[in-house]
Amino acid sequence: MQPSFSRLRFGWAPLLAFLWLALPTQAQAPAKAPWVITGQVVSSRDSSSVIPGVDVQIAGLGPLLSAPSATEGRFRVSVSDSVVRKYLPATIQISISKYGKKVSTQERTLALPVLAAGQARELPLGTLFVEYVDTLSTGGIVVVAQPALPWPMPPPTSVFPFPASYLAGLKTFRDVDDKLSSALTNAGYDTPKHYSIPDGFAVITRLEQTTADARPLPQAQRWLSNAVGGEQLMGLLRDLVITRKGYFRVMIFVVTPRNVTFSQKPLAQDRATTWYHQGPLFLDAAVGSQLCPPNCRVTALIYEFMKEDSLRALPTASCPITGCNHMVLARILPSSGCR
Repeated sequence: MQPSFSRLRFGWAPLLAFLWLALPTQAQAPAKAPWVITGQVVSSRDSSSVIPGVDVQIAGLGPLLSAPSATEGRFRVSVSDSVVRKYLPATIQISISKYGKKVSTQERTLALPVLAAGQARELPLGTLFVEYVDTLSTGGIVVVAQPALPWPMPPPTSVFPFPASYLAGLKTFRDVDDKLSSALTNAGYDTPKHYSIPDGFAVITRLEQTTADARPLPQAQRWLSNAVGGEQLMGLLRDLVITRKGYFRVMIFVVTPRNVTFSQKPLAQDRATTWYHQGPLFLDAAVGSQLCPPNCRVTALIYEFMKEDSLRALPTASCPITGCNHMVLARILPSSGCR
């Protein structure tokens, strides 16, 4: 007696199900691997000196899938693909600890990179700069979160030591920064950047274009990196065929009780521009909370550059305009400031 078709189909069903489950799974879409935030922590005094033994905690991207791991100053933090695509680009808060003590809190904007075929799924955070001094006697750490400017500073074109009365009534570095930043903002320097220096901090302004007698150019031309000559059509046409001389200025305000000294190496215009663009916008909270020492002073260092072609700006070694007059012409001090 021949088996019926229905009975034959029923008998083969379990076997077909078993074979389906046993098939290789390569054809199935692989699960997306988590993104990995990577970076390193280095000394701001020597960028080649990686700081070992740090612990990096990151907030601002929702729940992390795994705790941060850090070895020899390099860290990796795993974050789910869905979290990355939901929150990025985003500002994240980074806390850096060493020996269990928080040494820095920084912020970075993390964007979703375009990955090439076969590239790891990474969100490179780059380099975090931390200035620290190990005190062997106590095992503690003295920290300034901002990257540091070189000390001694490059020789400026002119210098203006602010009078001691400028700091009257100011108790902390935050108070000094608020007063200085307010004066700069009112004078048109709306985004000064902050750096650390020994026992204090520094504020640097954006590269601006001035007249030959150190007066800022009109706002539309002030922040151009190329020399400009006139606002009218004929003046603009002349700029196309005539090489114009351009005058540029960067100012760095150092706040410290230390005596300000200078190195022998001049400051190049492109380096000054890099300092400005890479500097943090705000003074670190740990620095701002420090009391301003009784002998603390504010000193303005003025760096001038002259550009005679479109290739580069050369630093000027000296200028007949005094540092105080620079402050007045830049509208940082009132006209009576140099009397």
